[in-house]
Amino acid sequence: MNRLMLLVNTVLLVTTWTANDAHGCSCFPQHPQSHFCSADFVFYGKVLKEQVKKGPPGDVYDNETVRKYTMQVLHKIKGLYTSVDRDVVVQSPGNSALCGMTLQVGQQYVIMGHRDGRKKMIRSCDFVKRTSSLSFEQMFYIFTTGPYSYLKNCKNGCNDISDSSRGCHFSHDNYFAIDCLSLSALCRKEKNVCKWYNDEHCPSITFLPNNPTTTTATSHT
Repeated sequence: MNRLMLLVNTVLLVTTWTANDAHGCSCFPQHPQSHFCSADFVFYGKVLKEQVKKGPPGDVYDNETVRKYTMQVLHKIKGLYTSVDRDVVVQSPGNSALCGMTLQVGQQYVIMGHRDGRKKMIRSCDFVKRTSSLSFEQMFYIFTTGPYSYLKNCKNGCNDISDSSRGCHFSHDNYFAIDCLSLSALCRKEKNVCKWYNDEHCPSITFLPNNPTTTTATSHT
């Protein structure tokens, strides 16, 4: 009986380990403007402190562990009502398989996150970048508010940046195009139509026609 129980426990342990290992966090590539449009809040801030709140003793995979980051708000961009230079707390799951992520104390980040009740959450699928990793165009689109900004064009309804978008098609199969469009292009409203701006150096992007019987076309700026 003892050998049988040992065998059962071993099988359960291996199954649990495999399940936790296999079902990791995976994210589809998204354009920064898509992140911006869907985010509940966007701000630029500096990490002042990290606090790790561990789960109960039996939480061996950190499924209930939470990382809390106290950040100084350096610039408000969207959906944040705290004053500049005040502190906010953003949280992330402690387990990377649950899309948890870590920030480095002392570093400055652009944060595009979501609310979970009163909590401000960030996950590895969100747009969380150090300013040093952003292109000049991304900095301009994020930090300005005019017609060449994510903020303005999200408000104008240019938030469909996907495989099915006509004017701002974003194919997940063309990795070079993904990088190029993410670093330089803006989905901009012009004459009531959303289309790519500053994508002339990126590969041609095909889009789905309105009429399935017509041939596939190519977008141009």
